[in-house]
Amino acid sequence: MDPSESFKELQERISTGLVETTRTVGQIAQEDISFQKSLDPNVSKSLDQHSSRLLRLADRLIQKAVVGVEVDVPRLKEQDDLEINWSGVVDVVDSLLERADVSLDEHTGLIKRSTTTQKEQIPTPKSFREPAKKIYPKPINILKPQLRFSRKPHYDDADAFKPLLTSKPHAIVPLEQSIVSFINKEGLPQHPYETEVIGADDPPTALIRREPVEYQPFDDTTATYVDTLEGLREMLAELKNAKEIAIDLEHHDARSYGGLVCLMQISTREKDWIVDTLQPWRDDLEMLNEVLTDPSILKVFHGAHMDIQWLQKDFGLYVVSLFDTYHAARVLGYPQASLASLLSRFVQFDADKQYQLADWRLRPLTDEMLKYARADTHFLLYIYDQLRNELIDRWSGPESEQSLIDEVLTKSKKTALLCHPGYIYDDDRGLGPMGWLNFIRKTPVHLSKEQFAVLKAVHRWRDRISRELDDGVDFTMPRHVLMSLARTMPTDMPSLLYIFSARNLPNRGRLDELLTKIVEAKAAGAQGPELSEALGAPPRSRAMTGDKSTPVAKGDVVTSNSQPSEIQADGVAMKVVAVRIHTSQFWGATLESPTAETQDTRARPQQSFQLTLPLPPLSAEIFEDLFNGTRDQQQEVSTDPGARAEHAFVRDRAPPEEDDGVFVIKQLGGRRKRKAPEVSMSAAEENTLDTSTPTVPVDEENDFEEEEELEDATQQRLIAKAKRKEERQAQKQLAREHARHQNDQGEDGEGGASSEPFDYAAAAVAQQADLTRAGRAPPPTQAFNPYAQSGDGPRAARAARKERPGRSMTFSQ
Repeated sequence: MDPSESFKELQERISTGLVETTRTVGQIAQEDISFQKSLDPNVSKSLDQHSSRLLRLADRLIQKAVVGVEVDVPRLKEQDDLEINWSGVVDVVDSLLERADVSLDEHTGLIKRSTTTQKEQIPTPKSFREPAKKIYPKPINILKPQLRFSRKPHYDDADAFKPLLTSKPHAIVPLEQSIVSFINKEGLPQHPYETEVIGADDPPTALIRREPVEYQPFDDTTATYVDTLEGLREMLAELKNAKEIAIDLEHHDARSYGGLVCLMQISTREKDWIVDTLQPWRDDLEMLNEVLTDPSILKVFHGAHMDIQWLQKDFGLYVVSLFDTYHAARVLGYPQASLASLLSRFVQFDADKQYQLADWRLRPLTDEMLKYARADTHFLLYIYDQLRNELIDRWSGPESEQSLIDEVLTKSKKTALLCHPGYIYDDDRGLGPMGWLNFIRKTPVHLSKEQFAVLKAVHRWRDRISRELDDGVDFTMPRHVLMSLARTMPTDMPSLLYIFSARNLPNRGRLDELLTKIVEAKAAGAQGPELSEALGAPPRSRAMTGDKSTPVAKGDVVTSNSQPSEIQADGVAMKVVAVRIHTSQFWGATLESPTAETQDTRARPQQSFQLTLPLPPLSAEIFEDLFNGTRDQQQEVSTDPGARAEHAFVRDRAPPEEDDGVFVIKQLGGRRKRKAPEVSMSAAEENTLDTSTPTVPVDEENDFEEEEELEDATQQRLIAKAKRKEERQAQKQLAREHARHQNDQGEDGEGGASSEPFDYAAAAVAQQADLTRAGRAPPPTQAFNPYAQSGDGPRAARAARKERPGRSMTFSQ
């Protein structure tokens, strides 16, 4: 601000600038910005730069506006932050308006100015305030706990996952045999407890209906926090005496390549435990196999699909005698099978799911996080009792069939037999949970050869860096950044930095390596495979693509798996191939997904659409003999068996008459149906007339005569009515002329008789009054009817006569 400039001048200058800026922004917003950016890269770059600059200015203004005010400060780092934190921006603006209102009131003297000093207005540090409810939905920046583990995570991309077992309690097959043959016949990891899981008998408590055991009051009891090795041994001793236990895990994978089990919750009918699995002694958690693999103890999980694999990966723990309440809810047909829905259904407990994605590496855990973790298993055994009883009560089938409870236990065994897939990375096919094929399927795109090659190269680079640093792949490079690099394929450092933002550069020192990978992949991708080939599109036969390098006979089907056979048809051997092809011979490429094929391969030759059996032209005349009754026997004509079959109607049909181009859609005109004019015939013509020609039946002729007589009578009535109306109008006209003539004579004639005065005593009204006073009723008069003449107008048209079923009428001439 210029010192010589007054406040009013400054206010006018700011107001003018804001108005012009608002108008410009409004005009830009009315245009199709995305379309304009796609047309001109310079416009796109300029708009992005101005958007980033305005976003930075807005963020700085908000940070300055909340100084000295206890308002949550939203940070605007990206465009999406403005929409997400819009309520926070509104709170900041409201606080500014309130402060401005108070300042104006103090300036005008409406309220007394506050006497607090500037030192007293400084907010109290957060450490001295009452702690507010904190939520950690996103990963926070803390020291990686895996660095303190005695057994560091190892992510080998060449070999399958090897079990971490050092001992095998409750074993049927010894540990040595289970570890040696951990790869089964299909080349997949074999479960070390496969024999024990399959051979385990179902616990008796899961097959008998019992009254549900009430859970302990949630607010009056607490969980035991286990963070020492001695506490772990004490918990194990108590768990060995239980018949059913409930287990749940809290997992974190945002800042770890393979993920970490951060918390384990275990509950019995009487007690809850929360085990800190991030302690350096986490390898000793393998001792829990004494309980988890005991077939006499039922383990209750909810949605154990991932929990089973995480227990194997981190601790070498396996589960025998599993009951998954998720499978039970699905078998019972519940509309929702989540744990929150089951808690609400049976316990009326609303789980606070805002901590589901919290960073569970945080230590110490807040009270709210501990309550959330404890609630996952505290009520689970009571829910299991309810589901078990409902499964038993609903089953009414024979004992020979599998009951509902048996179905749930079978599905739970299949879940318990799941194995951790390992971390193998397939460069060529992109298979596996961490491969690029899974990434493309989750993000449907259409990429060229070069873009597809860059995508695979950057995806492999991101995976390798994440393994080395033990970080999440999305933390190393978010999905949208990876897709932007594949689409734009930057070849210089400024273009590469333009795609990244400041917080998307956790590995800034490796950008030169990344740029080299992109340039090499782009050059090699010109001769690489198409994206459609990588997604497994079935190869199309040459007969379908129109490739003429190998001649294909008409009617043959080209396939590698066909088994030809010969059949006899009319003494001619025919070669028949019964196969299932991947491309429709009729539709061609119409129903296929768009690919990067050339226009020549999309063309289909005309021969591929021809049918194997030639057919005559189909029309209604072909089926004439089906509707016209019995026809005279057709004259037998000897034809060549190999010639094309021709219908008898086609042979007998006369040549078509010359068309003059005039046709009648519907005959319009008079209301009456008239008879066909009688045509006189000579005796010779009558004799030559075909007697087989159908004529109009007698009853139908009588119907026409009755209809015409009815129409004639109606017409005569209308004519008579019109004549009567004309006569009435003529009489009225003569009366008016006579009255006018009498008036003219009374006014202008000399010596004429004067008009007689009106006699009021002889009036009809007076006579009726005399009759009423005499006690006699006046003679009845006809009431006025306003609708009397409503029917004099033209009447509606008569309903058309419907066609009768049967033969149509033919008139002979």
